[in-house]
Amino acid sequence: GSSLMDVLEAEELGMPGKVNSEAAKKNQRIWQCQKPLLLNWALVLMKLHRWEEAERKCTEVLMDIDKLNVKALFRRGQCNV
Repeated sequence: GSSLMDVLEAEELGMPGKVNSEAAKKNQRIWQCQKPLLLNWALVLMKLHRWEEAERKCTEVLMDIDKLNVKALFRRGQCNV
């Protein structure tokens, strides 16, 4: 992920199978906030013809947040045309 946005909390409590549900919910909320930011960032990079960087931002969305995000898939494809 982007080093500027890595603020996730540890979900595991040090024991296998034990998850801090509050931290997990907070992390999910952070990911949902990051998605539009990363997609808009990619769009700006595309407007500046910085195709490789834009593709990386779209890939971040696909790898870290939503692997079936249509907008990220479409913009990533546009970077490769």
